[in-house]
Amino acid sequence: MFQEALDRLIAKYKDALSDGSVSLWEIVGLVQAAVIELVGVAQKLPHTGPEKKQIVLLALEQFIDAVIVPYDLPYVPNFIEPAVDGAIKKSLLSLASTLIDRAVESFKQVDWSVW
Repeated sequence: MFQEALDRLIAKYKDALSDGSVSLWEIVGLVQAAVIELVGVAQKLPHTGPEKKQIVLLALEQFIDAVIVPYDLPYVPNFIEPAVDGAIKKSLLSLASTLIDRAVESFKQVDWSVW
């Protein structure tokens, strides 16, 4: 169930970015939207809150690897692009961790059964 949702999400965003141009803010927006979707799916899993967060973070890592990392960064030489991609991925996962916490808190405030 969760992997199917992730696969649909990846396909959806690959299609949306098929023109090959993406800005930093679009990337942040994609990660934010992915967090919200994946937290919604994860809330149905029979795991503890911390386990669900780890599952979502692992899924987001797959999402970033599949959707964001493949894009060629303009003005970044190819020989250093892997290092830059790694730094971007690390930053996005750190941001995603905070976004997951905020999404869960928001869901709890509106009395949704999350985590």
